[in-house]
Amino acid sequence: MDSDRRLIRTLRYLLLALLMIECLPLNSATALPELGLTWKNVRVGGVKSAVFTTFCDSRGIIWLGTNRGLYFYDGISTHQIDAEKLAGVQIYSIVEYNGQLYIGSNNGLMIYDYRQGRIVKIIKNSPKEIRALMVQGDHLWIGGLNGIFYYDITHQRLLNYSSGLPHRSVYSMLRDSRGVLYVGTYSGMARWDQRHSRFVRIANPGGGALFVNCMLESPDKHGIYVGSEGALYRYIPGSESWERVGLEESCNVKSLAPGEAGHVWVGTDNGAFDLSSDGLKHYRHDSRDELSIADNEIWCVYADSKHNIWAGHERGVSIASITTRISSIRLNRLTHSGEGNEIHSILRDRKQNLWLGGTNGVIRIAEGEAPRWYRHDDSPGALSHNQIRNIYEDSEGVVWLATDAGLNRYNRASDRFEVFHIVDPKGGHTSNWVW
Repeated sequence: MDSDRRLIRTLRYLLLALLMIECLPLNSATALPELGLTWKNVRVGGVKSAVFTTFCDSRGIIWLGTNRGLYFYDGISTHQIDAEKLAGVQIYSIVEYNGQLYIGSNNGLMIYDYRQGRIVKIIKNSPKEIRALMVQGDHLWIGGLNGIFYYDITHQRLLNYSSGLPHRSVYSMLRDSRGVLYVGTYSGMARWDQRHSRFVRIANPGGGALFVNCMLESPDKHGIYVGSEGALYRYIPGSESWERVGLEESCNVKSLAPGEAGHVWVGTDNGAFDLSSDGLKHYRHDSRDELSIADNEIWCVYADSKHNIWAGHERGVSIASITTRISSIRLNRLTHSGEGNEIHSILRDRKQNLWLGGTNGVIRIAEGEAPRWYRHDDSPGALSHNQIRNIYEDSEGVVWLATDAGLNRYNRASDRFEVFHIVDPKGGHTSNWVW
């Protein structure tokens, strides 16, 4: 019998936890703090590993290129691939072609085969220190610290197209919606001239050097975001003009990725930014919050089709969901207190007050008021116990709390509680634990 009761209580708590999602709508009449992202932090290989690139293949598998080789993530943990061949290899770029992964690393170009589950080939004549890869038909553009190359996959021929680049160290590539290929180097950008089969240098903003880490076409297709050391720019090809995009402070921009509905994600050495027409949101590591992003040195950002943001950094990868179906609110953001409360009873009363009851009293959130946290103490009108088992509103709009020390009735006028202890008519038996 006791085990049945415990099972019923457990199922009841689970149901209440699910109802909590419905009790916190974004359009709630009770003012709630602005919802921020909560991050799941994943240590790659169980140790501190830097994640330089994330790639989602045609089967939906997420691959992580790190300073310790290649991994894939199954939603729970990471798994290393061909540790013998990739031990100590730093992987900076991954693309897919004909069911195989082409991997750009400090040791050159490698090919991973799904069916065999291993690295099947290392291209011997490929350049070392590869930073960027791009598939074009049956060819592969390879950008690295020794220039840019055009690789014929079918005939395994390699051509050097570094002539015309501002610098031989290539860090990024972009093909825009018009089909124009842009290359970012240590000293600026270049555009591929199809007619003359060479790159043409683009004048840098202000005439100085520009270290181009990353590029991304803007959502309106009229410009290109350019991430550099110390700034984020927007280049307008139609007018050959530049404009600086303001972040909160000077940052080294290391990665750019398109988000939903015109959002642009920016990875920097000072955390991740969400840039949109609505403004700018900044996500940084907070040692007080285990759900904050794990590190501020963001090497790569990626927004997948399932509303997740992936940020690779010096301590692995952090994942956040941007769906509005389920939202997380930290208790300390509601109460401005570091104390905890294991919430398992929730009520929205007819006056649109939100009541959150748990193991450490009850919190009342009302429109236009600071959250009130009621707990047991020796003062008149205090709660009789901090263990709140249930919250109920009767037909007259009176809120009742079931606790481990009797019933508590809330008096709105005095903002206090009236305590009732359940005793049998003869006074021989009491029932303080009210469920």
